[in-house]
Amino acid sequence: MTANNKRKRERLRYESVVTLIGPNGTASRVISRDINLRGIFVETEKKWDPGTPVEIQLHLNDEPDVQPLSIRGYVTRATPDGLGIKFSELGFDDFLTLQRFIASRRNALERQF
Repeated sequence: MTANNKRKRERLRYESVVTLIGPNGTASRVISRDINLRGIFVETEKKWDPGTPVEIQLHLNDEPDVQPLSIRGYVTRATPDGLGIKFSELGFDDFLTLQRFIASRRNALERQF
């Protein structure tokens, strides 16, 4: 682990449109960059302070009829590119869905090599 990367878990590259809901309830569509079971990085021009509570609505596939995962979290870091967000409230079913999604994406990547 380098000084610049203090994460305990490796993140999966995942670029998708997600909805970011800020502390005032305002929703905006942003692009995710990477994700793991503990958090997500989103590209945005918002510069919220660490500790700012947020909600992420995340579609794990392109099917519009499937309910998005709704995950509460808080900002852990702000960079010129976006926000690192740690998940703080993730329901058990949503956790399992996210876990299966990440595992399937990793398995697909491993099969390529």
